[in-house]
Amino acid sequence: MQTIKNSLRQFIALAVAFVITAAVCLITADIYANAFFYMSKGIVISFCAFLAIDVVRWLDRALLEEGKTLPLNDLIKTGRPITYGILKPGTGFQGGIPVVKVKDMQNGIIDESDLLLTSPEIDAQYQRSKLCKGDLLISIRGSVGRMAIVPESLEGANITQDTARLTIDETYNPVYVRGVLESAPLQTEMERNIRGVAVKGINVGFLRELQIPICDRGLQDRLARVYEQTDKSKYVALQETIFIEKILKCTYNHNFRRKNNVH
Repeated sequence: MQTIKNSLRQFIALAVAFVITAAVCLITADIYANAFFYMSKGIVISFCAFLAIDVVRWLDRALLEEGKTLPLNDLIKTGRPITYGILKPGTGFQGGIPVVKVKDMQNGIIDESDLLLTSPEIDAQYQRSKLCKGDLLISIRGSVGRMAIVPESLEGANITQDTARLTIDETYNPVYVRGVLESAPLQTEMERNIRGVAVKGINVGFLRELQIPICDRGLQDRLARVYEQTDKSKYVALQETIFIEKILKCTYNHNFRRKNNVH
């Protein structure tokens, strides 16, 4: 019940903001008459995202309270241990092997538009950190705790020393594991264990021993579906927000030009 109340409060606050914005757009410029439709859509999507996030957080807390945990290392596939990547990948090599950096990991996915390419010689020295489809990546230096999942297009790519690769055993749902690692309790635990002066981060040894709340596979799969929907809702809500910002900017520019007779 508290979860729903929290989401409703967030929903009401968001709805008020969108309605005010929509009114301004509709009054000041007829050319943006479709703004209200997109904003209404954004409200519904955002509410679903808030509710899904709250559900995941509540379930995370419940699992933690039950004390059913395993070290992350116990969830890893045999033969593909938790490891970091290339120390010095170079500055680029035409036709080389893609290297995923922390900056490329955005909102749970990997932006492939500007990946560094390293030479085959450097890549050959780091066969241990080669990527496979479905691997989880987690940043361990700089922006600690940022995550992404490896797509099929990056099969055989590599990572840098700022990122650790997690190949989850088939016994566990990797989306569920990602959701737990991105949850507030686990993110807080990682933040508490950040070390270093010039470059701050967590070490792989700590990551291996990080306690992961565990439930039966059926519940893992259900939670994973909720988490995946949360991701989609957050992404669409973000796009709606960007769209609204563009409308406001265009409206402002339109009114400024009309007021000042600028053509």
